[in-house]
Amino acid sequence: MSEHRMAVQTLPDDGAVDLRLLGRRVAARKWWIIVPTLLAVAAMFAVVSMIKPRYTADAKVFLDNQESYYTRPDRMDSGSADKLDSEAVMSQVQLVSSREIAREAIRELKLADDPEFNPRAKGVGAVDRVLIMMGMLRNPALLSAEDAVLEKFSDRLLVFQVPKTRVLQIEFTSQKPELAASVANLVAKLYIKTRSSAKQDDTRRARNWLAQIISGLRPKVEEANLAVARFREQHGLLRGAGERTTLSQELGELVTKLSDARSQQSEAQAKSAVIKRLLRAGRIMDIPDVAKDDLIRRIAEQRVNLRAQLALELRTLLPGHPRVKELQSQVNALDVELRQAAEKVARTLDNDATVAASRIRFLDAEVNRRRQAAGEGGEKDAQLKMLEQEAATLDTQLQSAVAKFNDANARDIDDSTPPDVRLVSPATEPVLPTFPKKMPMLLLALLGGMLLSGGVVVTRELLSGAAHVAPTPRLPAQLGDEAALPVAARMREQGDETLAEIGAPRAASSLPDDAATFEEIAAVLIAMRREGEATRLLVTGVREPLGAQASLRLARAFARRGRAILVDLSDEAGATRALDLDAAAGLGELVDGDVSFAEAIHRDGASRLHVLPAGRSLDDGVAADAAMTQDILAALSATYDHIVVAGPASHRARALAGVFAQVDLIALVAALSVERGEARKARAALAATGVETLIVDASRATPGASDRDAA
Repeated sequence: MSEHRMAVQTLPDDGAVDLRLLGRRVAARKWWIIVPTLLAVAAMFAVVSMIKPRYTADAKVFLDNQESYYTRPDRMDSGSADKLDSEAVMSQVQLVSSREIAREAIRELKLADDPEFNPRAKGVGAVDRVLIMMGMLRNPALLSAEDAVLEKFSDRLLVFQVPKTRVLQIEFTSQKPELAASVANLVAKLYIKTRSSAKQDDTRRARNWLAQIISGLRPKVEEANLAVARFREQHGLLRGAGERTTLSQELGELVTKLSDARSQQSEAQAKSAVIKRLLRAGRIMDIPDVAKDDLIRRIAEQRVNLRAQLALELRTLLPGHPRVKELQSQVNALDVELRQAAEKVARTLDNDATVAASRIRFLDAEVNRRRQAAGEGGEKDAQLKMLEQEAATLDTQLQSAVAKFNDANARDIDDSTPPDVRLVSPATEPVLPTFPKKMPMLLLALLGGMLLSGGVVVTRELLSGAAHVAPTPRLPAQLGDEAALPVAARMREQGDETLAEIGAPRAASSLPDDAATFEEIAAVLIAMRREGEATRLLVTGVREPLGAQASLRLARAFARRGRAILVDLSDEAGATRALDLDAAAGLGELVDGDVSFAEAIHRDGASRLHVLPAGRSLDDGVAADAAMTQDILAALSATYDHIVVAGPASHRARALAGVFAQVDLIALVAALSVERGEARKARAALAATGVETLIVDASRATPGASDRDAA
């Protein structure tokens, strides 16, 4: 028994969907999917065949600056036109979609006479009238002819920016491919023309504005120049080289001369001091300026020659010799002449220093005088500079305005201003329609029909509960005697008076002869049910077929009120033979441990009832293994609300007393019109089980009656 319990406890969760069963039930209703799908495809084919095809042509324009070296103004920034952000590009999209361009295109192509764009020309159809009455379509009679055509045109025109580019794509949809291409190209052409005209208008406005500026600046410039000339003449502020006044230039020259005189004086004094110091030291020939003098050079040469002769004579003559004395006196005379010449040079330098000092005093006085004069004229000079700056500013403005005016005047010629947009891909006549796409729409109808109809079928099967996996009963880990007892027996052991309060079955001796109804049986079982526990009903008959048929009908009725299961213990599996489950695995295999609960429990195709067939023969198996059968009923009680046991004929109650004792109530089905005596005997025999027994008339257990009574 422990092996069986372990097998049961490892079963999957209850309430899951049996996908294989669901697939079989959906396949059985395949025509509920195929027929709606074919109808959907046929309806879609009819729709796409009736709809007039529409063609879409597209033209692409590129936002590009077409200025070149020859067309660009001198002061124009060559990169300014390339700086277009996303907002600027979207602004151009709105310009292409503007009403002005749309009106011009409608006028050139005469679309007002085309019934495709003029609702009034083709009239209002029946479908349109219905849509107008429902408020889903605007009444064309409420619009003017131009507005109606313009609205249709705008609906067919689509302008958008190609992602991450400065390319605008212009698409137009029409029932005529040639018209779609013509409109797309014409809109692009009108847009380019509009941009060119806008730039020409800007140039004309700029030229007229510059002409007004120039006419106002010319007299101002002339007046400013005259004011500068008059002020300079009145105050003697004449200009020389470098835009300096004559007074400033003279003062600068005097300062330069004064600096030169001071340099000369310093140089003469320094040279004179050097010569005098060398004379005192007897180093006449070391004086630089003395050595450069021609007279001194000749004297020095003569002295050198005489000293050479004297040295030569001294080699043969004594110092007292007349010749030696003569030569010595000549050398001394030359030394005196040489000193006198050096002293003369020193006196000349002193005279030059004196002259330079006199010049310095004169120049210093003159500089002071000129500085005073310059200080007095500084204020006037500042005023003159202000007047000159004002005149220069006005002159610069005039020259700039004149240059811009000349540029604008040169560009004010038809087609001389290139637009900042160009056509890069003109529209061509489309070959394939953009709507309707027959194959995709038919495939969509096929897929939609299959999904919708299949979803309906699957939902119906799921809601009916026919595809759910049978709930898997689980045995308690420790199953005692109390858990195996039926509800009625447990209530009696606990002294509960609920059975008497709800009109539970009375003792067999006190039962009336008249039979009970399924309504009474159902009321008793529902009243005695407690939360989390199941009521157990055993249905048997005086004859086997009566009990089997009644148990199936009563179990289906209980399935509508809660979770119910039919356990078939009838002879020859009569209760489940009608369900084609007589050969299926069931209670016999479950008792033997060959199958699990999930494999032994099956679903009734006509209701939400679960069925546990008899399986292999249980003639002596259930009686021999009453404890295992008790465990199985306890496990089913923890899962279901109602358990209906289709028992064998009543004459076998003594053989299966262990099973009969595990229920709350026994319903004995008999044809009382002919089997009243047999019914009394059978009830007396069942009294030995200790379970209350109610007799049910077989005539009251017809399909309609039984279901109605149980409900």
